[in-house]
Amino acid sequence: MKNKTTKNLFILTLLIVLVSCASVSTVRFTPYPGSPSNLTPTNNVEILNAMPTNKQYIQLGEIVVEGFSDQEMINKIITKAKEVGADAVLIVSREYKGETFPGLRVWRAVAIKYK
Repeated sequence: MKNKTTKNLFILTLLIVLVSCASVSTVRFTPYPGSPSNLTPTNNVEILNAMPTNKQYIQLGEIVVEGFSDQEMINKIITKAKEVGADAVLIVSREYKGETFPGLRVWRAVAIKYK
């Protein structure tokens, strides 16, 4: 009986830890040197597959997001890009850090502003 109670308590504790980790995410924006600051926030942000060749633009900086689901990552990148006044983002890397926290992802994106 004691082993079953201990096992159930362990499983419950593990589930609480996993659920609490799943809701944690971080978002950082690092502006590039010389990029404009204090831009007006934007309402729409494009997600690009490559840097545009048909429009002039400036790179504002890098957005780094940590989270646990692809949709969460995209939403956080778009939200931060809007806040800094970007018109588009290009996701440049997607890393999975499962060895640290199961399911943890770290994505990097470049925020751009059209001229």
